[in-house]
Amino acid sequence: MSSSVLSLLWAMLAVASADVPALRGASTSTITIGNETEAGSSNTYVLAMQKCKGSSTWTNHGLWPEWGQDCGGDAFDVSQISSIKSSMEKYWLSCPEYSDSNEEFWSHEWSKHGTCTTMSQLDYFTEGLSLRSKYQGGCTSSDGSSCEFDCSASFTCTHK
Repeated sequence: MSSSVLSLLWAMLAVASADVPALRGASTSTITIGNETEAGSSNTYVLAMQKCKGSSTWTNHGLWPEWGQDCGGDAFDVSQISSIKSSMEKYWLSCPEYSDSNEEFWSHEWSKHGTCTTMSQLDYFTEGLSLRSKYQGGCTSSDGSSCEFDCSASFTCTHK
């Protein structure tokens, strides 16, 4: 085969695989989450929690895939999470000491981190809330204001 034909085949392959959602921002290794394939390592997510000033409650800061950020895709749409919005306002909120509204904070977390998963907006935030509920009792950070867990593909987490 001539080099121009091979070059054309490589270009076609690159275009065909350029926007496979599960591989946005991906490395070369893959793991499976349920029926989905995500790119990453054996510890695929970081669950980050925070305590706002003057509060004793751990709230979510984010659920961050370790293989990428800012992967593109659908813009944040608060109507997609309307069924969990009241829980989001209690357990995944923008601390008052920050200037962002809750919706601006959620939009940031979705565009920077959620878009790198194959989860819907509702599934992404629901999973984050579920993990917070399950693991917030294990937060024992030295500074008392932040807490992180490494989470596997099956969302089993261990304190960092």
